[in-house]
Amino acid sequence: MKKVLAIFLSILMMFSLLSTFAFAAGTDKKAEVKTIRLGYFSFQSYLDGASEDEPKSGYAYEVLCEVAAINNWKYEFVYGDFNELYKMLLNDEIDILPCLVYTEERAETHLFSDEEIYAEQYYISTLKENAKDFDDISDLNGKRISSVDGTYQNIVFLEWCEANNVHPILVLTPSFDDSWRQLDDGEVDFILNIDNAAQDSGYTSLVSIGAGSSRFAIAPGRDDIRQSLNDAINTIYDINPFALNHIKEKYLNDSLSSYKLPDDEREWLEQHNVIRIAGFENDVPYTYTDKKGNPTGVYPDAVESMFEKLDVDVTIEWKFYKSLQEMHQALFDGEVDLVCPDYWGQYFAQENDVVLSERLQSVNMGLLYGEKTKENGIKRIATPASKLGIYFSKDTYPNAEIIGCNSVDECVRMVASGKADAAIAHVTALQEASQKYLRPFNVKTLVSSCPICFSANHESGMLIRIMNRGILLISDTELQELETKHATNKDYELLNFIRENILFVFVMLLFVVLIIIYAIQRSMTSRKLGKNLNEITRQKEIIEADEVELRIARDAANMASRAKSTFLFNMSHDIRTPMNAIMGYSDRLLRHMEDKEIVADSARKIKSSGDYLLSLINDVLDMARIESDKVKVEVDIYDIKARGDKLCDIFEVDMQKKDLTFNVDLGNVTNRIVWYDSLKLRQIMLNLISNSIKYTPVGGTITHTMEQLESDKPGYGKYRIVVADTGIGMTPEFLEHIFDQFSRSDDSITKETQGTGLGMSIVGKLVDLMGGTIDIQSEVGKGTTITVDLDLKLATEEEIAEFNSKNEAELNEVSLEGLKILLVDDNELNREIAQDVLEEEGCKVVAVAENGQIAVDKVAASLPGDFDVILMDIQMPVMDGYEATRQIRALEDKALASVPIVAMTANAFDEDRQNALDAGMNDHVAKPIDIPKLRQALSSFM
Repeated sequence: MKKVLAIFLSILMMFSLLSTFAFAAGTDKKAEVKTIRLGYFSFQSYLDGASEDEPKSGYAYEVLCEVAAINNWKYEFVYGDFNELYKMLLNDEIDILPCLVYTEERAETHLFSDEEIYAEQYYISTLKENAKDFDDISDLNGKRISSVDGTYQNIVFLEWCEANNVHPILVLTPSFDDSWRQLDDGEVDFILNIDNAAQDSGYTSLVSIGAGSSRFAIAPGRDDIRQSLNDAINTIYDINPFALNHIKEKYLNDSLSSYKLPDDEREWLEQHNVIRIAGFENDVPYTYTDKKGNPTGVYPDAVESMFEKLDVDVTIEWKFYKSLQEMHQALFDGEVDLVCPDYWGQYFAQENDVVLSERLQSVNMGLLYGEKTKENGIKRIATPASKLGIYFSKDTYPNAEIIGCNSVDECVRMVASGKADAAIAHVTALQEASQKYLRPFNVKTLVSSCPICFSANHESGMLIRIMNRGILLISDTELQELETKHATNKDYELLNFIRENILFVFVMLLFVVLIIIYAIQRSMTSRKLGKNLNEITRQKEIIEADEVELRIARDAANMASRAKSTFLFNMSHDIRTPMNAIMGYSDRLLRHMEDKEIVADSARKIKSSGDYLLSLINDVLDMARIESDKVKVEVDIYDIKARGDKLCDIFEVDMQKKDLTFNVDLGNVTNRIVWYDSLKLRQIMLNLISNSIKYTPVGGTITHTMEQLESDKPGYGKYRIVVADTGIGMTPEFLEHIFDQFSRSDDSITKETQGTGLGMSIVGKLVDLMGGTIDIQSEVGKGTTITVDLDLKLATEEEIAEFNSKNEAELNEVSLEGLKILLVDDNELNREIAQDVLEEEGCKVVAVAENGQIAVDKVAASLPGDFDVILMDIQMPVMDGYEATRQIRALEDKALASVPIVAMTANAFDEDRQNALDAGMNDHVAKPIDIPKLRQALSSFM
């Protein structure tokens, strides 16, 4: 047995070595490059850059580039006008001539590609200012019409002239550019134009004269080139059925800006100047009603654009229905003139007894089926019955049982439960709906897309003719732009995020709440118990000497215990209030996932409650820092009036919501440029004004003034800041405890108002820190007046000049466009949010790192200039942001070691900022991300 195994292994090794040698030999052989002589002439949007030094572009050129990549071809460009190149093709002097219309006569003299590259539609066009003089085709008699010599459109034109008994003068030119120039210079009256080839919006099409099928022409006898060309085009379609459509949309969608209707159609519209159209209700983004109740969507906008380009004035009235059957019935009952969208299929048109327009667009449809389901085994298909999917499904899978559903979500549920083998709907809708399920689904884009059109009854042939002309004038690009416009919905994006991450969102909310409660309990317990233990220890030392002192110690302990209980009671109430809202509206959101208005309203209220929860955390942390003596006064030079004006702007929306009159007078200030702690004064004013807003009834008045008085301190000014309101006021008993923690009045109005009871306690301590005084006058039912006096150092003339110079420099906004950033954060969700914010500002996030060690490695391996700025988180596994910064600063390459580093972290206190600077960072930005502050921090590195 061992011998047999040894022989087997030897044979296996021999085959392995032979395979290796064969592979190595195969890789040494390079594919042969074949040079193709390509005729290249100037043809706008199809073949641009017809000279040696010009960059090349255009639809036909890009298709040929795709072919060259597959066939390993290299093009030798041969330039000339159309006629010259066509003669060269016949004489075998070039191999391929793009953009030649197929005719049986031409096919006898040379070869053509099998596939039509595009269909040409021919028009007689002119300048817009000339169109007003054109009434009917008899006006063409004796007029000069420019066209390119040797093109198929000339044959079509002459046949059309003979059939319609008109006799214009045909002026032939060597190129399309020459024809356009003749029209612009007034040398001719009209031009023979190919659709999608208009140069700008200054032209109008008058008459459509025919069409042609454009292909690639190949030199006589070069069957090898023809076969390679056909095979390459088939390969392109195999890889991506829509590849050539994407190129076509890039170049061939700028149709003429308007089209002059014939007299009979224009007269019909004058007699029927109100057109009523049926559409689906709530079919975002195609047809739906906006917040004001007006019909809107892709198709209403497209119809408006069509009639604008047709240069007629009509009134469009949209009526929305739940199903296509209801829309057809409204058409038969005379309630509407058109249906849009309808399914473009002649069999279904006969089945529903309607006539169809040309195709307006094709909507990409998708097929969803289970991971174990085979595509050829699909027998039951679920599709939204109220929309067009049922017709598309019958057309695409004629032998399958079609199950009508109320929504895309219901279709996916049918597949998930095994009641259907597959679902057909818009591919994006299927992808989004499938993400809610843990089980995997296959979602593929169907090659055959759902064709959309207008439909009318049999008596409306004239209207269908008019709509067909309008369809020719609206491009796929314009329709795609309308889809993007109407699909943009921030509330919907928030819904998607919540829906796709619902478990994560709830777990994170619960985690945050538990962290808050734990941190508060630990902070208060540690602080209060620390004081109590010291007090108890001291009392124990003297307990035998004085029993009275013991009772005092016990009373102090009881007070501390009550304070802790009061704190936890207040915090429990204040946390539960927003959490109840978050849980309640989350439950409401889950129960009404299909109702976008309820979802949007619930999402906004969840965010509002989250903001309040964040303010609660900030108040508690501020109070804890103040009492632990970690807050320091840091003064700098500012314009106190300008800062006051900006602060007042913050409350404008809140004032409007309660219909409050907000009187502001900050003009009684002589010295505006002073030294003070801007952040602490801002926090004082935010608390005072927000309290006035909370406790002033609807229709009340709030007054904010500032004046400068003489100070007893040389070089200082006394700044008196007053906030007065006509609110509910306070009792004398409550005023005695206004600066106590968690002090809140016990009246009904106060109970209904959110607040921690820490605001005035924070204000009092901050005023003390800044060396100021605060006075409160209040009367129940009449209002409250709070006066803050601060002595602030006045700036010298030199300091004022330096401040003004710096301020002017800051006013010049610096664009962040192109700023290259290395983003370092261990949390994937934080990285995603930060990257979105940065890219909105024009930055480029060129790399990300999950911890400090990866960041150091990426910087060390980079070249100078790869990163303009590093945004560095602080608390990360493996290596934190401080150590990562120190190691980057220690790199031998001085250019890499000096790359700017900005801390972007939830460590938001002053000492955290100082720690960042001490570690070698250039700046510090706190989370949650404040976009203006982030922009200001990054602008200094542009």
